[in-house]
Amino acid sequence: LIQSFIALYALLIPVILISLSLFARGKFAVFSIQILFPLLTIIDGVFIGLIFPLANKIHLKKQEEVGQTAGMLYAFDLAGACLGSLIASILLIPVWGIQNTAILVALINLGMAILLFSIKEKKVIN
Repeated sequence: LIQSFIALYALLIPVILISLSLFARGKFAVFSIQILFPLLTIIDGVFIGLIFPLANKIHLKKQEEVGQTAGMLYAFDLAGACLGSLIASILLIPVWGIQNTAILVALINLGMAILLFSIKEKKVIN
């Protein structure tokens, strides 16, 4: 479910940014720059922060070592964030633009949501 919300949020980001650019004049410009834009980052962080403990819970059902699970998933989380940031900032956004990159991110997250919903072993996710 969280993965679906991330996909929806990725589709909303271009709409929000375009709206901010159209209406960010005068006093609202300061509000949008100092409050709304950081709020978008916080919302994204909350969604991503909700996934990490769920991934730990799922992996712990397969393996009993808490320290090893947390360390391994945290390493993968950092490596994925680093690689994703590099690919997005060096390749995707300059070549495709923010809107198309956001659509790609939404499609990837929607695909993951569908994959998670289709897993037959519901005990693993619950």
